[in-house]
Amino acid sequence: MIPKEISNCTCLETLALYQNNLVGEISKEIGKLKFLQKLYLYRNGLNGTIPGEIGNLSLATEIDFSENFLTGEIPTEIIRIRGLTLLYLFEITQFFLFDLK
Repeated sequence: MIPKEISNCTCLETLALYQNNLVGEISKEIGKLKFLQKLYLYRNGLNGTIPGEIGNLSLATEIDFSENFLTGEIPTEIIRIRGLTLLYLFEITQFFLFDLK
């Protein structure tokens, strides 16, 4: 599991926790990392949904949740991340895309 205390690292720009056999849900506390630009959580055992708080990562340019056991909808809040140039979601258990109307 990603510890909730990670949100105390307020100046963090890159969080690379890929291939670490992490299990559990992605905490909504991840949205408190205001300066985060790159988030790599691929190839773990993460489950549950992507929290809507992901939309608070306004400086993010790359996010990779691939090869996990995530389910549910991609949160519409993700469209608030204006500079996002890479969003990897391949080999995810089951996702339902949102409507960008």
